[in-house]
Order: sequence, then C-alpha cells, then structure tokens
Amino acid sequence: MTSGDLALLTQPAFPSISVYLPRHRTGAEVHGDRLRLKNALAYVEEELAAQGVSPRERSDLLARPRSLLHDELFWRPAQGLAMFLSPALFRAYRLPEDFDELVVVRDRFHLSPLIPLLQARREFFILAVSKRKVRFLRASESGVHGEIIETFPGGTLEALGDERQEPQIQSHSLPGGGALFHGQGALKEYEKIRLTEYLRLIASHIRPTLVAEPLPLVFAGADPLFGHFREIADFPGLLPQAVRGNPDTLHDAELHRQAWALLAPSLREAEEQALARYSALQSVARASDRSADIERSAYEGKVDTLFLSSAYAHPGSFDPVSRSIELFEGLEGEETDRVNAVAVQTILHDGRLCMVSRERMPTTAPMAAIFRY
Repeated sequence: MTSGDLALLTQPAFPSISVYLPRHRTGAEVHGDRLRLKNALAYVEEELAAQGVSPRERSDLLARPRSLLHDELFWRPAQGLAMFLSPALFRAYRLPEDFDELVVVRDRFHLSPLIPLLQARREFFILAVSKRKVRFLRASESGVHGEIIETFPGGTLEALGDERQEPQIQSHSLPGGGALFHGQGALKEYEKIRLTEYLRLIASHIRPTLVAEPLPLVFAGADPLFGHFREIADFPGLLPQAVRGNPDTLHDAELHRQAWALLAPSLREAEEQALARYSALQSVARASDRSADIERSAYEGKVDTLFLSSAYAHPGSFDPVSRSIELFEGLEGEETDRVNAVAVQTILHDGRLCMVSRERMPTTAPMAAIFRY
C-alpha cells in the first residue's frame, strides 16, 4: 500500500464499503476465507438496501468483489485482506496483518485497522545469502510475509555464468619428492572477485525494492559474505549486525526470530527517544496533546511525530453468523474518524507514527504530537 493509495482512501463518498478479513494458508481454511467474504458481501448488500441503494446499483457495485470469489490466483495463501469499495473505487490488498473480521458501510472508508501498518519502520526486509541460495523476504514484527524476488540465481557459478576461466594452478617437482604449486594467491583473489560480483548482482536485484520502500534490511549469512556485502552495498537501512552463519539451515520462522531480535532494540530505543523529545519540547510549544492543534498541523504537514494510543487500532468486529457489527465502546463516531485522518495525514506528509499502549502514552489524550516547527 502506497501513500497514493492512502490519499485515495481518504476521499469521502457514499457508499464507502470497508471489509477486513483474516486470511489463512492451508486448503480447508482458504475455503473458509471465501465463505467469510461471501457472507461479508451479503451483509453489505443488506446494508445498502436498508440505506436506499437500488438493486441495480447494488449489483453493479458488488460485481467486482464477488468476482474474486472465483479467482484462484487471488486466494493464494496470505495473512490479511483489506477491501475498499465505492462507486468510483475498488481496491483489495493482501497485507501483512491478521485482521479481525470487520465490515463497515458509511460515507467514508473505515481506516482504523490499517493504522498499525503505518507505523514507522515496523516492516523490514531480510536478505539471506549463501553461495548456494538467496532469499529476500518481507517481514514485520509478526512474522515473514513472503518472498519479494523468487528468481534469484542459485549460486555463484549460476549467477555469474561459466564463461570465465579459472586461473590455472601449476606445479613442478622438487628434489627428493614433493611438488611446488603456483597460483594459489591468484586463485584466492579470483574467488574474492567472483564473490564480490555475486554480491553486486544480488544488490542490483534488491535495489529497486529498497529505493521504493526504504525499510530496514537485516542480512543473514556467514561473516565473509556480510563483510563483503557491507563494503559494496550503500543501503542506508542495512543493519550493522547480521544473523550469523549459514542461513540455508534456518527456516523462515527461525530466520525471522533472529532478525527481529537484532532489529527490535533499535526500534524500542527510537520510540523511547521520541517520547523523551515530546516531554522536552512541550515547554517550547513544539509538542501538544490538543486535538485541534494536532489536526490542523497534520493537514499543514507540520507533524514530525504522532503518538497514537493503540486502543484505536482495532475498534470493532464483525460477526459473520449474525452479520452484525460491534464497535468497541468509546472508539466510534467522529472522534475515531478524526484520529484516523490525523494519522493518515501525518504519513502523507512524511511524518512518523508511533502507536503505543495507553500506559506508555505521554498524555491521557488519545493522541499527542511533536511539531516540526
């Protein structure tokens, strides 16, 4: 999901239909996911009818999401589905978040479940490299969400081709037996050159993704590989620590566990520093928990860091049996819309979003902000 997508989703229209569903990875559960979507769309049609939308308009509006029920490619294993539908827009996203089931029909899209995904640097990449295999994975705190590039060369020789000839190692006999070999130093230098070219090739494959999404990058591999990669790669998000050893022996879940252990301390430290900055800047009027000031500043692009209570992340649930929506008490209506809008505007203006528990919020208000000036 890009900032352009977010901008589209902030536009009011009636009806604006928001559907959030969990997704699963095995055959029987995937069939259940289709049934959940079918039930959700049936609920949407009932709501549209109750709000005066004609049968023809309902049919036209729901035709595209209903077509997904028979789209085998769409139902590949994934973690979460977010769908947005209005007369002028249809978007369906497979996202790295385990959503609760939720359906909302209103005059604007319901964006609260997306807010955790907008947090600064909660997503990251893992680059696992050996001489035989490369994996480039997208991940977040909750786990690995898929392989970004599935066509990496399988090893150094395959990556670089076999048109180069290795330097020859020659020998001659010594008096009394034995032999003296020539060319070992040249062979070591040749291997280093090939390894460097291999890593440059890998870097060129992942560069477009890292430019488009400048997220942290955790390298997994043996020490010599990591050392050479740090020398040739100029990725600002590359962590100075790596998951050491041969990553071919680690499945994705273990790879994620070790990578997250390296990344999490820096995220916690950045969050603590931001909270400390908020306290320090209150005295000079560059930090506030007044909603009117924050809302105006967010639209003007003045919010540097927005602190948002995590209680606003999941404000309701959808019961597919009764086809009813329950919005959690205290988190519905205009206040939630305004909080969501402030979060989205902060991201659209390149600000940073920090979701923290109510206990760790620097104030009792649902949001607080540090201003750029």
